Amino acid sequence: MSQFIPISQAKRDLFSAPKEPVAKTYKNDKTSGDYSRTYVYYKYTNPETKTDTISQAIFEAEGEVLIGKDDSNKIVTTLRLSNPDDIKGVLEADAGVLNCIAQQKIALKMPNFKADNPPDGMRRVFFRSTNQKTGEPIEGTPHMIYLHTDPSSEFKSLNVHVEDGKNVFEAKKVENPDTLVGKILSGSIVFAIRDIFRSGNGTIYVQSYIRTITFMT
Repeated sequence: MSQFIPISQAKRDLFSAPKEPVAKTYKNDKTSGDYSRTYVYYKYTNPETKTDTISQAIFEAEGEVLIGKDDSNKIVTTLRLSNPDDIKGVLEADAGVLNCIAQQKIALKMPNFKADNPPDGMRRVFFRSTNQKTGEPIEGTPHMIYLHTDPSSEFKSLNVHVEDGKNVFEAKKVENPDTLVGKILSGSIVFAIRDIFRSGNGTIYVQSYIRTITFMT
């Protein structure tokens, strides 16, 4: 796995999307169409050597995740944030990715896009439950991140047992994540704010993916 930092440490100015979106087409049993995608990067600084590395934007957070499935029968999760520092960091990440979209707005065919006034309906880094009449976030509702899975996503259960009077922690990979569907898990979530996806109808999605979830049993 690439390096990562706590989401609480995210800074908007360190996000970038240097590569122009690549346009592609898709076709399956139900539908076909076109889309474009560009990947999100983050500049990390090694605290010891002070050297910078630009790589995939990967972060860690503590929280609860609800395990479900989408319309394609793929596992998806919703991460609920409660730590104020994590919420502050996810707001920074959201602002950084909006700046990335503005950077590529011509290639994304969104010439009027403004990072400080994004259009309604786009999926951003985070979301909150909103009032159906006003569209405003409901006070007290948590900040949440919608997370996809791909072949590199892993779920691990953290088991604790006692040896010589001391707690010993052992992480074990869950071989069949389908057994977790419908459950709410608490633990450490490492995730990538992976890409900016533009569908054929012009809707923009910020897509984030699980890298590892380690939860207490």
